[in-house]
Amino acid sequence: MVVQYRRRRYRMRKSTLFLLLFVLAALLVSCTAGNNSAWVRQTLGTDTAMYRAEQIVATLDCSDHVAEELCETLEWFLSGSIHLKEFKNGRQGLRLYRDEILNNLMRQNYSAYVGNPTMSAAVGRFYPHITASVLIPQTDFEHAVSHCLGLSSVSNSNGTNFSYLSRAACYIPPLQARSLTVRTSVLSLEETEHTYRLSFSLEDTEGQSASYSAMFIKRADDTPYLKSLTAI
Repeated sequence: MVVQYRRRRYRMRKSTLFLLLFVLAALLVSCTAGNNSAWVRQTLGTDTAMYRAEQIVATLDCSDHVAEELCETLEWFLSGSIHLKEFKNGRQGLRLYRDEILNNLMRQNYSAYVGNPTMSAAVGRFYPHITASVLIPQTDFEHAVSHCLGLSSVSNSNGTNFSYLSRAACYIPPLQARSLTVRTSVLSLEETEHTYRLSFSLEDTEGQSASYSAMFIKRADDTPYLKSLTAI
């Protein structure tokens, strides 16, 4: 009796597991075919490969306004080095370029981040041991990341040079912003149905970098964000 009972329980558990796997598989197929398909592809890491497989539909002039717009987006990831870190998706890009994005925020909006009384009061209340005159709001950072990397949800944490104060919802920068000392030279620009492929190199007073390929995704309103960056 005990043996038969255990066998029945085993068969019931096995049947339940198969049913659960079937439901999950059906749900995944439904999601990839429906409105959540973009989210699923991004989560599974398949969207980059799908975008790379798209056929080139046009080769654009390197001085075209599209090239200018892409280079402006690329500036968020530049500072004082001609050597870039490669990444395959936005999450990797955020992890590798948190400091660069924050540095460029401070460089562009320094006067707005100095002496903000509301943020200074929050820092003083929650972090009385910290004295800082320049504070970058967390919301500004999240907006910048959404703009240049296309992420809908942004993680906040310490960078290499920037400290994150979670209770005051802001970042504390180093003493001063690093100036943008590199120049971008566009080598080629190609377009597919959903992407732009920009090949470029960087230059500064010491020389020229290797060549890089940046894949930008077109949003519904045609504004681009950077999806991946690789050395050629």
